[in-house]
Amino acid sequence: MRKKNLLIIGTGSISERHVKNILSIDPKFKISVFSSNYIRAQNFSKKFKNKNINPVHYNEIDKSEFSHVIIANKTKFRNKFLKIFIKKKM
Repeated sequence: MRKKNLLIIGTGSISERHVKNILSIDPKFKISVFSSNYIRAQNFSKKFKNKNINPVHYNEIDKSEFSHVIIANKTKFRNKFLKIFIKKKM
């Protein structure tokens, strides 16, 4: 079975809801969180103590393999990330 490795782009309330729902379904999901403000991604990750949630830098997104991606940031920034994932065929 494929490893469950999720990337969430964005750290707002919608991202938080996605994380809570995913962890309620499968608490073993590995979740990476990206924000253009790395400190914000760190703070977001700290909200979920004892969970496998980690902040990532922008350059790590292109190097990592994700089984799932949720783009939950502002609409005007989504195309940038869509292009990355289309290129990687995710």
